Amino acid sequence: MIQHHEWGTAMVKDLFDTAGAGQDAGTTLIASDVDSGQLR
Repeated sequence: MIQHHEWGTAMVKDLFDTAGAGQDAGTTLIASDVDSGQLR
């Protein structure tokens, strides 16, 4: 399960690092929740 969460945080980082990505409000909300909810 830990690897599953690591992949999720990697996908969120890629989303936030890509200009113009995540323009959909729902996508941004979910990605922000994943980003803030994971331990690093």
